[in-house]
This record gives sequence, C-alpha cells and structure tokens, in this order.
Amino acid sequence: MLPSWVHIFPRLSISSTRRLRILTAQILSDLLQLPDVRSKLLFSPQYAETLIESWAVLAWDTDQQTARIAREVWDKSVSWKSSEKDSARHACAAAHL
Repeated sequence: MLPSWVHIFPRLSISSTRRLRILTAQILSDLLQLPDVRSKLLFSPQYAETLIESWAVLAWDTDQQTARIAREVWDKSVSWKSSEKDSARHACAAAHL
C-alpha cells in the first residue's frame, strides 16, 4: 500500500481540484496516525523525500483549508522538541561563551 500512496501522493497534492487536495491532506493525516506507517513514511529514505516535498506544497497551498490541514498534520506528526538534557547542554555551552 505505501509504495502506491507515495507514488500518487505528489500528483494528488498539486491537483487543480481543491476538494481532491483537501482529501489528500486528510488521508495523509489518517495514515500518519498509524505508528508503523508513520515511521515507514517519515524515516525511510525511499519514501521521506517524496512525501515531505509534496507535503510542503500542501502546507503552502493557495486554499487556506488545505494549507491548514497539511500544517496541522505536520505539527502532529513531526516534532523537533529537544530533551531536557539537550536544553541543559545548550545552556551550559552558552554560559561558557
């Protein structure tokens, strides 16, 4: 299933049909709620590049609803939070400067 989704996702994300782009963002949201699927899509080199490029297109779509859905999916699925250890290490490094 994933190879097929990754193959058609870029074309769906730039469709001239607004409703199709919205549905594409919603399907992506549903897929990324599944932990196994999320890890395969986001951490597999064969899928990640294609997925993230097209996802960025959806996140900056001219239609506000499509863009909002795609950005919400990004916020829910991708986290760049650092751990407390990282924060303490950065604070120590900054103090030594």
